Amino acid sequence: MASIRDIIRRIGRALGFGKTPRAPTVSARQGHRGIAMGSREHPDLSRYQERLARDLDHETIPVDEVEAFLAGDIIMFVMSSNVAAAQYHPEDQKMMVEFIGGGKYLYSNISREEALSFATAQSKGSWVWDFLRIRRTKHGHRKPYVRIG
Repeated sequence: MASIRDIIRRIGRALGFGKTPRAPTVSARQGHRGIAMGSREHPDLSRYQERLARDLDHETIPVDEVEAFLAGDIIMFVMSSNVAAAQYHPEDQKMMVEFIGGGKYLYSNISREEALSFATAQSKGSWVWDFLRIRRTKHGHRKPYVRIG
């Protein structure tokens, strides 16, 4: 039987998540230069979420998956009504968050402790509102960000 990590990797490859996106290059003179993201299409994550609902225990995340997330080795797909996936980039202290509605944002100044807090949070959507966004606002953010998709 395949391990959970192998299943997540296979599904990620099938959905087109093979490489880690680079951090955006921003210059005061030139502005945002963009990120090479491969396909601009948003993958249909519903199949993965249905399988995850059947196969995984949602209350606890395996320690090796949390460690891989903190090392920037995997994209963490989550069961949430708001958040679809996240990937941490420890060398830049950035975290990419993809929302169910299709928007992707790259948040800056995300410490390892905050990334750990996200990975172990019971509600990823509540964590986003508590640490990245400002509740009861449409566009309020606590952390600097760049929309990447």
